[in-house]
Formats: sequence, structure tokens, C-alpha cells
Amino acid sequence: MDPTEEKIYLNGLNTLYRNSYPRLFSFIKDYLEQEKLPSFKTIWRSLTYKERQKINLEKEWQKLEKEKIDLIPINSSLFPFLLKQIPYPPLGIYFQGNLIFDLPAIAVVGTRKASLYGKLVTEKIVKELVLCGFTIVSGLAYGIDSFVHKDTLLNKGKTVAVLASSVDKITPIFNKSLAAKILQDGAIVSEYPLHTNALKQNFPWRNRIISGLSLGTLVIEAKEKSGALITANFALEQNRQVFAIPGSIFNQNSLGTNNLIKSGAKLVNKIDDVLEELPIIYQEKKQKEKSEFLNKSNFLTAKEKLVFQILKEDEGVCLDKILDLSNLKTNEAMVILTELELKGLIKEISQGKYIKI
Repeated sequence: MDPTEEKIYLNGLNTLYRNSYPRLFSFIKDYLEQEKLPSFKTIWRSLTYKERQKINLEKEWQKLEKEKIDLIPINSSLFPFLLKQIPYPPLGIYFQGNLIFDLPAIAVVGTRKASLYGKLVTEKIVKELVLCGFTIVSGLAYGIDSFVHKDTLLNKGKTVAVLASSVDKITPIFNKSLAAKILQDGAIVSEYPLHTNALKQNFPWRNRIISGLSLGTLVIEAKEKSGALITANFALEQNRQVFAIPGSIFNQNSLGTNNLIKSGAKLVNKIDDVLEELPIIYQEKKQKEKSEFLNKSNFLTAKEKLVFQILKEDEGVCLDKILDLSNLKTNEAMVILTELELKGLIKEISQGKYIKI
């Protein structure tokens, strides 16, 4: 099977059915139910002569090459593994930018009319996700999606924007400059062929790709009826994790996220709430933290090490107990506790009570 030939035939099918995608899926349904999807060349040749004559395969492919847009068919080894596992996966994905689909990804989505709270939460959580090595997936829409992409780039992370239009039709148009920045180290993807506008019915359907590319979906802010909730529902159908940021009961933007939490989504207050549901990533983070601590502990004095060893990670230790076990004077112990706190190794959880962090 010639990989380039497969791309050409799939692009022909997509172009032929551009304005009636449900018909394409209906047409291929019988093939998808077989044990193995046949080549797109075989599917193309099963069309009537009249249908095939509507599309010039080579000419359509040359248009893609001119725009520097590539296509990854579902039967390619480069097709994202997670995306292939979902119900109704796209038959292929068009993309510009970099092939970063083998990196662990999290979808972060939310309302188009974001509040200051939503913006600040996005800044915080995206920075932490990037530092943990995640690729961040979102939809390039106004509001939370735009903040997600911008904050990822600001923190030198990688981000993927999934469009409800073709890759050459950036939507909304005011995000063209943001899209250009994403392409420098990330990717813009779509399942639609060239010159496909962002039709209203495309938006809910593209959300399955946002969640499908990701290990989990985090909803920052969402009204009671929101496109972000559609993405969360797709994530549930795909057996992926769903996370939500809690918010005020007086804020319309928090009704959707609070309802998600009531329905079983994981409440997120800090980055560990996400990582705990993704054991491999969580273990890597803890191992990194342990290494960082060992590097820091090489610079501790003997008395600092003594106090640090007395403290626990899951239970606060009071000052009296520290004094009793260390035989230090109160002033001396307080100086040491302050030094350990400044080094980021411990914290005071209540007056006179400390834990390791």
C-alpha cells in the first residue's frame, strides 16, 4: 500500500463528500464494521464512474501541497493512537505544523465568554501542565480556548488546535496571528478538506477529536449549556478522564463545571488532582521532585537534615515535638524551620505545625 497514494484517494473522498460528511461515514460504515478497513483506493474505486469524475485526484492533492498541508489516514502508522480508539474516529486528519501526537496530551476547554477568574485559572493550570510535559489541546475559539493556546506558548509548551473548518480556513479570523504562532512548534488539525467553512454542525462533531487526542479533558468554565460540556461528554464516551474547575454558585460560567463535578468529574484545585488520575505521568513528576529534593538536601546542614527527617508528608508535626526529638532550643529550631521553608522543602500548615512538601 503506497502511503502517498492512500492520502490522495482519502483526500478525494473527503473532497467529494465535503458538504455531506454524514453520507461519507454512512458509505464507509460497512467497511468499518469489517475486521480491517480496506485501502482508500479500493473504496474510491467502488464509487460510480459519475461520482469519480467529479474530482480530479491529482489536482486536489496539489492544492494541499501548495498550502503545505499534510494528511494522515487512519490506516497510517502515524495516525494518533488515542484518536484511533474512539467511536467514529476521523478517517484521516489534515495538519499543518509539527507531528507531536505521540506526546501525552490534555484537552483544556471552556466558555467563549470567560471571566477574570477563568483567565487566571487558565494561566495557572496551563503553566503547571506544560511544566509536567503535556501537550495542550484546545479548539482555537474565543475565550478560554484562546487563553489556553496563548498561555501554552507563553510557557514554551506545545499546543494543538482542532478546527471545525479546514486548516486553511482559520476560525475565528481574528485568531489568525495566534494560529501562526501555534504552527512554530505545535500543530493545527482538522478532518475537513481544503476550503471547508466552519459550519454550525461541525463544531460539536470536532469536539470528539479534541477529547480523542487527549488522555483527559479539563473544563475551566462552562455555562449550563456549553460546547465545552459536549467535549466532556465525548471524553466520557471515549472512556477518558474528565476534570472540572469548581466555581461560584452565583456565576453562570460555573454552572456547567459544578454540574460536571456533581456528575462525577474530578474536581481540580491543583495540578496533582489531574496527575493522580494519570499514574504514569504522576510517577514521573514525583520522581522528578524526589531528584530535585536530593539535589537540594546536599546543601542542608546537619541540624537542618535532623529537623527535616522529623517531619512527615501526610501529618503535621508540632513545634513542641520537633524540640523534643531534636534537642534544639526554640530560637534555633525556628531559624532552621524558616530556612527549610525558604528552600521549598517544608511548609507551616497551621500555627506551629509543619509538614514536608
